[in-house]
Amino acid sequence: MAKKKKLSVSAEERFRRRHYGSARAVFRNIGFRRVGAISDKEFTFNGATGDFDDVYVRDNIVLLLEHTVHKAAKVGEHLKKKHILFQKYMVMRLSL
Repeated sequence: MAKKKKLSVSAEERFRRRHYGSARAVFRNIGFRRVGAISDKEFTFNGATGDFDDVYVRDNIVLLLEHTVHKAAKVGEHLKKKHILFQKYMVMRLSL
């Protein structure tokens, strides 16, 4: 039987995995429970599409986390989408 060739993982992917793992460990260690069923799911709110990488819950606290591990040149573009989503939420919230 032939051995399967091991796929190499890029340095960027290894960094991303360590970053996610470290953040998840911090929240788990302070008592939060990750809600995997709704983590990293794309949604549309008021015409803007977005997602949150992780969702955590503890008692009556809900945390929506965004892990940003892009190269510096791409961070602004990535966060701009989150900002637009947040602004749409704030406009809706203030109109209640």
